Amino acid sequence: MQPQPPDAPPSPAADWRGPLFLAGGVLCISFAALFVKVSGLPPTAAGLHRMAGSTALLLVFALAARARPATPAPPRRTAALALLLMAVGGVAFAGDMAVWNRSILRVGPGMATLLANLQVFIVPLITAAMGGGWPRKRFWLAAAAGLTGLALLALPIGSLGRALDPVGLLFGLAAAATYSVYIAFLGESTRRWALGPPLTLLIVCASGSLALGALQAVELLLDPSAPVLARAPEAWLGVAGMVLVTQLGGWSLLLRGIQRVGAAAAGVALVGQSVLATLWDVLLLGRQLNAQELAGAAVVLLAIAVGYTAARPRG
Repeated sequence: MQPQPPDAPPSPAADWRGPLFLAGGVLCISFAALFVKVSGLPPTAAGLHRMAGSTALLLVFALAARARPATPAPPRRTAALALLLMAVGGVAFAGDMAVWNRSILRVGPGMATLLANLQVFIVPLITAAMGGGWPRKRFWLAAAAGLTGLALLALPIGSLGRALDPVGLLFGLAAAATYSVYIAFLGESTRRWALGPPLTLLIVCASGSLALGALQAVELLLDPSAPVLARAPEAWLGVAGMVLVTQLGGWSLLLRGIQRVGAAAAGVALVGQSVLATLWDVLLLGRQLNAQELAGAAVVLLAIAVGYTAARPRG
């Protein structure tokens, strides 16, 4: 396979590719929780299987296809910074996978999802600090509306008044912070040097695998009986889904979307994975939605549409 030429400057018609790539990526990663459940693996082991399996496949592809960067190398210092941002982003994503499921165990999936999606506010702050520009004012209103809709969708009425487990709250906030670093650093690295999805994901997944491997080693020291490897056929089916659909498929599409529309727009689009995950519960597990949940899903989708158009930096 010949290396792909750099993308030409997008035409007005090609502008539609950005949101389409984001939509496809969000669709793929919305299955993540389902695949983890099928695998039956604990949080760190599930993340390690996902990242290590993706690294292995990407390495084979890169060697077989003689993959090359999508764009020429920038000055050495810029290239080194771009590679560092990718590697740190991979470690941050590994951290997100390690803490988010732990938040779910302590505060429930709805609250954990709401906390993690505070990234919609954090990502623009990080990108702006790195010179990416500030989104328009209505972006912040759309982000707030998106989280409000997510609260309606994910949390039963009255649950916000209950006392939260403080450790679970900290895990949820840590998930928001690490996920924000991952998204923002990924966007900034591709802005500085567009390696293309295969090579970018290879660096991200390799650094994430090392981080999760180190964490798994510590956990084994504390509890030698902790499950680490997938053994049953259905467990490997879940792992295959995490690797092929969620990580390689989803994040390849999201990378292409981020490159075209920026990390802030991707951050608000990612709130939509909760709506799709709820849809899978309805279609596959027979969940019944009430009026509150339907209203929340509608608000989230409207907020994503507004937030995407407002996420581009002011000129």
